[in-house]
Amino acid sequence: MLGLIIEGHPQLLEDAGVDTIEDYREAVRPLRRSLRAFVNPKSRFGRIFNGQTTHPLSLDHPAIGFDVSHIPNGDKKLRAAVMLVCWSDGIRPDRRSERPDRCGPGSAAVSSKR
Repeated sequence: MLGLIIEGHPQLLEDAGVDTIEDYREAVRPLRRSLRAFVNPKSRFGRIFNGQTTHPLSLDHPAIGFDVSHIPNGDKKLRAAVMLVCWSDGIRPDRRSERPDRCGPGSAAVSSKR
């Protein structure tokens, strides 16, 4: 995906509302920076998001807890990113067929030990 965004397909230029590849590259610079942070295994986001999970999410349980206690309290952006990913994994559309009665808002409990 990062490669496609860097390349600048004509449809992406149109979607970005720009006329030239130079304008496009300038417009998507923050997006490229963010994506690189997620795919770089040495960045703070990459260390969390660029790899396989060690514990796959099971929707057979009545509640699901995500321990985010290892994230420093002051790192609100990283904590928010992790919580959003955890929640979205539990309620993503392709999982609704697995347990439709447990994949709505409030179906996941997030544990944040301090």
